[in-house]
Amino acid sequence: INELISTTFGSHEKFLHYANLMRTGSDFQSEKEEHGRRLSEIWHPYDSSIMPTIYFFGYDGSLTEPPCTEIVSWFVMDTPMTISRYQLEQMKSILFTNVDSETCQPTSVHHQNSVARPIQETGSRQVWRCTRNDFPPDNERPN
Repeated sequence: INELISTTFGSHEKFLHYANLMRTGSDFQSEKEEHGRRLSEIWHPYDSSIMPTIYFFGYDGSLTEPPCTEIVSWFVMDTPMTISRYQLEQMKSILFTNVDSETCQPTSVHHQNSVARPIQETGSRQVWRCTRNDFPPDNERPN
């Protein structure tokens, strides 16, 4: 039973929490919504610490893994994002050691310890830059 509880709920404490919700007739949906609200206060994908700018460079390109089809529009922030060494190691672990759960095969093609293939010539592709001048505040727009 303990193994089932651990596998299903992660810990005995979480199991007791859910069991208490069921026993007291607590509104599970309300509890779930409250959890979502608390989570949204903790983490926001557009927070300035995660996305330090809304401006970017863009270009039309291709997938970085076979078949490398040219169907992608790439957008690259114009301000680098700072991460810790620990975060970098976590990303490398996820990208380079992840395997498909059904086939047990690596999920990414690697080129010299990178998830991308070698840099390609731009050819006739244009690179554009989106800045504040492209999206001024409403009060600064011409009528």
